[in-house]
Amino acid sequence: MRRSSSPPRRPEAEPLSPESRPDARLLTLGRVVGVYGVRGASRIESFCEPRENLFKFKQLWLLRGGERVRVTLSRSGRSAHGLVAHIDDCSTPEAAQQWVGAELQVERELLPPLPAGRYYWCDLEGCTVYNRHGARLGVVQHLFSNGANDVMVLSEGDQERLLPFVPGHYDTEVDLSARRIVMDWDLD
Repeated sequence: MRRSSSPPRRPEAEPLSPESRPDARLLTLGRVVGVYGVRGASRIESFCEPRENLFKFKQLWLLRGGERVRVTLSRSGRSAHGLVAHIDDCSTPEAAQQWVGAELQVERELLPPLPAGRYYWCDLEGCTVYNRHGARLGVVQHLFSNGANDVMVLSEGDQERLLPFVPGHYDTEVDLSARRIVMDWDLD
């Protein structure tokens, strides 16, 4: 059997365009931050909680520089340096290096359903927030955790507002189908 010295086959790239899959909503769940070892493994930063939940998705999209490629993660786990996984067709450090900096994405519809009263942050983004008196507080731009609770970053015109997002507190009502959140919060 003859061995080829050519570089490993790179998966076919799918350009980012509305035609590729307009119904697919891709969410970034992590990114490739480095190369690990001599067999082409990649060091992974996971945005999931717990971090290992990223490995529940074997089929992911890699996004880098305007191109998106479907890949499979295998032999994933933990090392002293964090999370590590093999990306298909990467068997050398040089092959894995091409993906450093790429985002790991998954289709929104593949995320498991949550119990009542729990929400994925991505589903809250774009919702309009009102107080109990009907005053518009702003639109959710993104959320972050401050360690004690989750915080919504709202924008309304040129004003930015940070509000705690703690379901069960502040009489928070979420209606995702109406893209509306109502909470007991006064105007500043």
